Amino acid sequence: PLLHDGRSLYRDYAELRQRIGMVPQDDILHAQLTVRQALSYAAELRFPEDTVKAERRARVDEVIRELGLEQRVDQPVHSLSGGQRKRVSVAMELLTKPSLLFLDEPTSGLDPGMDRSVMHMLRGLADDGRTVIVVTHSVLSLDVCDRLLVLAPGGKVAYYGPPDDALAFFGFEQWPEAFEAFERDRDRDWAGEYRDSPSRRRYVLDDSEQPRLPRSGPVIMLPPPRPRSRSAQVGTLVRRYPAALAADRTFLAIMIALPFVMGVMARALAGGELTRDTAMNALLI
Repeated sequence: PLLHDGRSLYRDYAELRQRIGMVPQDDILHAQLTVRQALSYAAELRFPEDTVKAERRARVDEVIRELGLEQRVDQPVHSLSGGQRKRVSVAMELLTKPSLLFLDEPTSGLDPGMDRSVMHMLRGLADDGRTVIVVTHSVLSLDVCDRLLVLAPGGKVAYYGPPDDALAFFGFEQWPEAFEAFERDRDRDWAGEYRDSPSRRRYVLDDSEQPRLPRSGPVIMLPPPRPRSRSAQVGTLVRRYPAALAADRTFLAIMIALPFVMGVMARALAGGELTRDTAMNALLI
């Protein structure tokens, strides 16, 4: 079974889904909107139906402060740097206060400085009590992680433990050497070597056998908050779409000018009056 905090994700999906956030590799943002607009519309779509506007605005302001976006709130998303856009993507997931956050290649395409900045930002989120899981091919900032999980070809666990011990476990001095060995030595039983290693006994078996403190008192299962109705979500989407179009001035100017340009073209091709020969040109335009 797939467990989160000792509870089945399938059995308690309606409640646990609110505690899990997912940031994909490609930023899913309306680039024409400002940072505050993007977060405000996201909060309106994701928060329960009985959440008042003041509560949504307060949570948006809280997330903006938490991720250091105060100086970017009125800036369009498309004008942000890659690292800042990734912060906005993370902010959208933090609106609902998830306890478990997944990020797929959050530093892909970023320069080493931005890579380091994003990873330290995620380190701060983990220090605040969240579980942050990052899928990455970058090895520049592994030192900020608590645990490192290395998957060999085929998705097999080749190592799990502190990042500082990984290279010594594989017997290499640099990560490029380890990556080359994964591709070159396909027949090597990477998973079997880790399965029989002291690292697995220490960081997997011993941790799983740690005694768990029993819960004090009965466990109260509250019903999940009622999500916004479909009509309310459609209303939000209808308002967000024109806002995104209106923010794109080039597109807006073209759409306003287009009918006039087409009218002038039709007039020029049809001539002063419609005849049997010019009518088809006017209809075509």
